[in-house]
Amino acid sequence: MKKIISILLIFAFMNIVVLPTHAVVVKAGRIIPIQYSGEPVNSKNLTPGSIVYGKVSNNIIVDGVKIFEAGALVTMNVIEVKKSRCAGVPGYILLINGTAQDVKGEDRDIEFDYDVKGIERSWPKAMMGLGIILFPLLLFGFVHGGEAQLNSTQIINSKLINDFKI
Repeated sequence: MKKIISILLIFAFMNIVVLPTHAVVVKAGRIIPIQYSGEPVNSKNLTPGSIVYGKVSNNIIVDGVKIFEAGALVTMNVIEVKKSRCAGVPGYILLINGTAQDVKGEDRDIEFDYDVKGIERSWPKAMMGLGIILFPLLLFGFVHGGEAQLNSTQIINSKLINDFKI
């Protein structure tokens, strides 16, 4: 009988899954790939100081523990916006820093800078130059450049600002 109980105990202990009991320390500087996810916005309808939302692109795993899940919420701060202007000058958007939610739902500070420029149209400037000779060509100066637009397929490599345990 003792042999049967000891064999059962051996099999019982072999099936126990050992979970990590140590806290994982995530170091500052770890790369977190993020991307914009939302309705299309451009330099015409954004304002400095607004926040746009994105997501974490890939699962981030440290020492076998998932820290950030793919699709986790990311906030990005809009710092500078310039609308497209006459003479073909393009629009411009600058995003700097934000937060990313870890698997526990806590916001972690991340740093990055991401700028987007619209399409520059150089031919209006050339036509304006010729407009000195032929006055009607100066009207091409009213042609605007392209608006800068946030692209949801562009991956932005951000870095964690602070160490933390999870």
